[in-house]
Amino acid sequence: MLKPTKVIKILNKRHQFIRDYPDFYPFLKKAFGNEIIKDTLIEITVSKPGEEKLVTKIKIEESELPLFEAVKDIFN
Repeated sequence: MLKPTKVIKILNKRHQFIRDYPDFYPFLKKAFGNEIIKDTLIEITVSKPGEEKLVTKIKIEESELPLFEAVKDIFN
């Protein structure tokens, strides 16, 4: 269980991140704010200077839908 002080700190960091990257939050909200259905494919790429790109793909299974429903609540 999260402590209230940690939740407040996370929320403050979230607000700052949204101000710093105004296009990213609407993207996340559109991608995760609506229903995620079985067989949705999520691809994540991380590019660090001087390093090889890291790429992963996940295909959402039925058992993972409750997790994405909880993530949706964060964006709404």
